[in-house]
Amino acid sequence: MGFVNPRLEERLDDYSSAGNPSVHVRRIENVQDHAAARNSLVLWHFDAVVYTHICFLDADMEPPAQFLERMLAVEKPAVSGVSHVWRSKSPGRSPEPLLALWKRRTQPDGSDTYDRCELAGDGHAMFEDPGLATGCFGMLVEGWVFERLRERFGLPWFKTEYVAETQEKALSEDIFLCRNLERLDIPVTILPDLVFGHRKTVSLADVAEYGRTMEEKGRLDALDGMRHVEEFAREAL
Repeated sequence: MGFVNPRLEERLDDYSSAGNPSVHVRRIENVQDHAAARNSLVLWHFDAVVYTHICFLDADMEPPAQFLERMLAVEKPAVSGVSHVWRSKSPGRSPEPLLALWKRRTQPDGSDTYDRCELAGDGHAMFEDPGLATGCFGMLVEGWVFERLRERFGLPWFKTEYVAETQEKALSEDIFLCRNLERLDIPVTILPDLVFGHRKTVSLADVAEYGRTMEEKGRLDALDGMRHVEEFAREAL
């Protein structure tokens, strides 16, 4: 189901209307394959050859104010904020908001898997951690990084990998990028206080079940945090 994301449009209009030639907003529409969309943006960057950074921003994100300036100020090769996805931690459990953050774990056979992880340190200070991976929902990357990636690994920059026997997704296109960045010793710097909202059409039954779960745990404050999800879900129905 398609929907309009007014918060995203507002943030992009801030940059488009500022008359600043240093920022160019390029929309990639009607692309179902996320890897193809992200690769096309990098290819456009190399054709343009006038921009120093690429900022990946998904259509269902709600960026915080001055998100671009805040990421640029860090002066790191790859910078990301944080966001949440609506998932179950394990089969049979109620869905809940989980951080879009993963940590590499090497298996006995030498292969790598990525498990969900939490924020490091006090949950507010920016941090870097080898083996860390996040989504490109709101990531800023310096342009030279993609040239290094192409020199070392060839193309594409983003690729979704599947298990040959079952065709189940083994590695998302975003984790594929983060894995190759790690191999180049280029860490992704995470800014925990740069929180991107994530607009989704969700099941009201899931929202209600999450609320009941939080109430049973004595975390009534969590119910207030879900009101915007309920309101948006009602609008989408």
